[in-house]
Amino acid sequence: MIRIPLQKSIVTKLTFYSILLIVLALSVAGLITIWVCRDLQKKEVIRGLEKTAGQVALGIYSRMEIATSILNTLAQAHDFGAMDQYAQALMLNRSLAQHRSIFDKLMVFDKSGQETARASNAAALARSDAADSPEPLEFSVPLRGQIYRGPIRISEHGDVPVATIGVPILGRNLEVKGALGAEVTLKQMWNVVSEMEYGRTGYVYVVDQHGRLVAFKELTEAYRLFGKDMSDIPEVKNFISGIPWDVDQRHEYIGLCGAQVIGSFAKISKANWAVVVEIPVEEAFAGLKHMIWSLVILILLITIVTVSMSPLIFRRAASDLDLLRKGAELIGRGNLSHYIDIKRDDELGILAQVFNGMTERLRELITDLEHRATERKEDARELAKLNEQLEQRVAERTAELVARNSELEAFSYSVSHDLRAPLRSIDGFSQALLEDYCERLEPEAQDFLKRIRKSSKRMGELIDALLELFKVAQIRISWHKVNLSVLVREVVDMYMKTEPERDVEVFIENHLVVNGDPRLLRIVIEDLVSNAWKFTSRKEKAKIEFGSEVINGSRVYFIRDNGVGFDMAYSSNLFKAFSRLHSQKDFEGTGIGLAVVDRVIKRLGGEAWAEGEVGKGAKFCFKL
Repeated sequence: MIRIPLQKSIVTKLTFYSILLIVLALSVAGLITIWVCRDLQKKEVIRGLEKTAGQVALGIYSRMEIATSILNTLAQAHDFGAMDQYAQALMLNRSLAQHRSIFDKLMVFDKSGQETARASNAAALARSDAADSPEPLEFSVPLRGQIYRGPIRISEHGDVPVATIGVPILGRNLEVKGALGAEVTLKQMWNVVSEMEYGRTGYVYVVDQHGRLVAFKELTEAYRLFGKDMSDIPEVKNFISGIPWDVDQRHEYIGLCGAQVIGSFAKISKANWAVVVEIPVEEAFAGLKHMIWSLVILILLITIVTVSMSPLIFRRAASDLDLLRKGAELIGRGNLSHYIDIKRDDELGILAQVFNGMTERLRELITDLEHRATERKEDARELAKLNEQLEQRVAERTAELVARNSELEAFSYSVSHDLRAPLRSIDGFSQALLEDYCERLEPEAQDFLKRIRKSSKRMGELIDALLELFKVAQIRISWHKVNLSVLVREVVDMYMKTEPERDVEVFIENHLVVNGDPRLLRIVIEDLVSNAWKFTSRKEKAKIEFGSEVINGSRVYFIRDNGVGFDMAYSSNLFKAFSRLHSQKDFEGTGIGLAVVDRVIKRLGGEAWAEGEVGKGAKFCFKL
């Protein structure tokens, strides 16, 4: 048998598994730490993005509110409804000159929604020059007395981004007399967006209610990307769908610049626009890289320390294990007196104590086995002696049974031959006297002779019955499937052919099949049907039923009739040979039939019994 040096293998294995467990534990802990830190860092970044987006949204809202307030002041300060179109155009030009940095165009509409005058940074137009201009649909809102803020688009003059707003012109009684509209230049809004920074590579952009980009941090890029559909961006999609902002929503996706980013949005109050702030994932989680490298270095250091210290830690344990192995080998070779001397308080010390206790127990068991082996040898000798005696007794009992069977056969022969000859002589001579000397004999003497003949005939029937009982005990059992329903039908048909004048109603349950000897079971059925047929002979409407029922989990078969019945007090005598509950005068018979039934059923391993009531019939039951 090849042996690997125990110390080397144990130390190596323990060192390897220790390092493996430590590295795995540290790796799992590191991964969990990184995952938790990444999640916390992500949420912190998302909250920062949301805060930045809110600040930008607040700045844009403030500028839009200033423009709306100025426009509303102009509408209420000047009675545009009382001016003609030239006065309106003049007033619009003056106002536009004062607020050129805010407005790109100003327009006046009458109550019917027709534009009456306008002024732009290019020129002021009178109503006659713009008479065919279509009515802008958006200015129907301020004509209903409400402030309107429209979509963002590029102005007709100078590619300036503008947003349309409109306010109602109210009279002294606050009735709507028209509307004052304006295109607000959004360069200042773009300036707010371009000035706002988040990190080194983060960026901000604005989308309208349809998800189209309307402002970006770089002005040149803003013109190029203006109107781009951003509805596939998750943050924009949430804004369009009206889903409230939540820190646990999906905020990591492919951003505007095509890189993986973390983003957040804020809706601009009173304007159906939203500010979106995005920062690349690489910058957002830059701090995690330092953490990952620190964990890798820590795992390497711990691994190096474990590799250095493990042999020193496990060497003593390996020495004791080698001592334990040697002791186990000695015990395995049969040296049960060997004692393993390891004194430790840990598992190795307990294992050594278990080995020592095991050897002591083995010594006791071997001593006990040797003692038991001696006792078993004595028991075997005694058992052999008893077997010899038993075989002798069996031989003696067998010889006795053979002798008794021979005696029974001799008795049967004697009964069937020696007793029948005198009976035949008595019957023959009595018949001869009646036939030859009938005229000479007195009537009383003739009656005596008739009684002698009747008694001899009765004696012959009893001898036949006794022989039948003896034959039942001698039949060798042959087990087969037997259909009791068919047997009952055959026996009943035989009796009906013999006495066709009788009115007997027969009920037979079909397909009652048992396992037994066909000849013996036919004897049982013949005797029970004969018994029922005989004791219902005085009934005008006789009933005989054959069926089965389950009693205490066992299948019980019965033959029931509505004959004369019997007293249950004498039921124990029914199955005794030559025992009769009715006189020979009332019902003929030998009194042997039910005794035969009982013996056959017992030979087949079953049980037979009877139930009855005088005048109401009897029920004979058996189970196999």
